[in-house]
Amino acid sequence: MKENILKDKAYNFVLQIVKLYQYLANSLLEDCEEIQKPITSSIKTAKINLQK
Repeated sequence: MKENILKDKAYNFVLQIVKLYQYLANSLLEDCEEIQKPITSSIKTAKINLQK
């Protein structure tokens, strides 16, 4: 009985860590997308200026 409780606690602990990493990865991805927007816009503007 005690082993099952320990296994459940260990499983929940690992699950929490996985959820934390998922949250951090999603946050990082959102930050990267926010950083990418002005860069992409600048590249498009530069291409238009070069074509003139």
